[in-house]
Amino acid sequence: MVVALNGFGAVITPEATRILLPLPGFSQSGFAGPLTVIGRDAFFAGWAGNGRAVHASLDGDPELVVEVHGGDVRSFVTDGVDMAWLQTRSAPEGGFESCEVWTAPHTNVAASLVPRKVADMPAGHCSTGIVGAGYFAYGRGVSDHPYRAEVVLIRLADGAISTLQFPEGHGVDPLYFSNSAIVSRRTRGGSLGVFRSSLESLRFE
Repeated sequence: MVVALNGFGAVITPEATRILLPLPGFSQSGFAGPLTVIGRDAFFAGWAGNGRAVHASLDGDPELVVEVHGGDVRSFVTDGVDMAWLQTRSAPEGGFESCEVWTAPHTNVAASLVPRKVADMPAGHCSTGIVGAGYFAYGRGVSDHPYRAEVVLIRLADGAISTLQFPEGHGVDPLYFSNSAIVSRRTRGGSLGVFRSSLESLRFE
């Protein structure tokens, strides 16, 4: 199986344990989540200038899947059908000057990746997310006093966007998709809990 261990990726089999790092072509690098495992394959972002996504498996060495020069790859995730990730570019004064959502049909062969830009997002709100049912989703705070959060959903087919609003004081991150709903977890403002939202009830623009 493939696991994350103390900030590094590792392949653990009955015969041996193999660390997935350093990344190809870099003498020093680290592992960055989220880590997605599909069968014998794992996909994750790499801390080697941050602008890379990596594929590793039980059958071979790690390989670069996406590389963004002068920017970052954030939240490279797959559900076995769609791959989705955020590409950001840093602003000279700090932070991000751009944030884009990208997608590709799932593949475990890096050379076969067919990336496609889906949408531009507000640069100040790029975060890790999830993919499923043809959507990419991530959580963000929209106000501090009072604190309010929302989950942003991007339809991968056409880049249409919808948002889910949550009660005042609650921090929320998306957790997983079913075929008809998205489940989000409470991260602040009360005891641990989840919100289930029907995808059919959302309006996309």
